[in-house]
Amino acid sequence: MILAALRNPRIVLALGAVLSLSACAQESVTRGLMSETMIEPPSVAASALPRFDIAQINVQVPRSLKVSEKNTYKPVADIVWHGDPLGDRYEQVAALVKAGFAAGTHAMNSGRAVVIDVVVQRFHAVTPKTYYTVGGWHEIELVMMVRDARTGAELMAPHPVSLNFRSLKGADAANAEATGRTQKLRIVDHLARAIRAEMSVPANYSGF
Repeated sequence: MILAALRNPRIVLALGAVLSLSACAQESVTRGLMSETMIEPPSVAASALPRFDIAQINVQVPRSLKVSEKNTYKPVADIVWHGDPLGDRYEQVAALVKAGFAAGTHAMNSGRAVVIDVVVQRFHAVTPKTYYTVGGWHEIELVMMVRDARTGAELMAPHPVSLNFRSLKGADAANAEATGRTQKLRIVDHLARAIRAEMSVPANYSGF
C-alpha cells in the first residue's frame, strides 16, 4: 500500500510515507560495515557546508514490495538480495541501507541535530547466476528526506534518489568474494558515498 502511494504520484505522497517512519521499529545499525574507501564531499568551502549531528536514521522497506529468491539473470521483483543467508529480505535490506547511511554520516556529529528518513522503493541486487557470469547492475531506488530532530521541520524535501551502479562479474566477482570484498561491502560503500555527498550540498536544504 505504501509503495502504491509513493508511485502515484511519487513525490507528493512520499512525504506522508516518510513521516510515518517515526512509528516504525528501529533496525540495529551495523556500524562495523564501514566503507573501505570514502570519497570527499563536493568541493565547497568548509564554512559553507551544512553542519549536522545525525540523531537518527529511519529506514522503511514496505512489505508490499515483491521479493524474489529466483536465481535467474534478472528476476521480476522489487527486492532481489542473495548477499545474506536466506531469511527476512525486508529486514536484511533495511539493515544494509541503514549501515551504509550510518557509515557515510558517522563523522557528522556536530551542528544541527537531524533525522534522516528513508523509504526503499527498489533494492534489486544481482543474483549469483548473474554475478558470477555476465554481471549487471545493483538497482537501488528510495525516497529520502531530512528533518530537524527537535521540531520535525522539513530541511530536505522528500525526493527520489537512484543509487544504481554496476556489479562485478565472473572472475572479478569470484576474486573479490575470496578476498572479503563482498557484494554487501561494495553496496554499503556505495551507499555511504552517496549519502555523504547528498548531505554535503547546501542547495539541497530549506530553512537552514
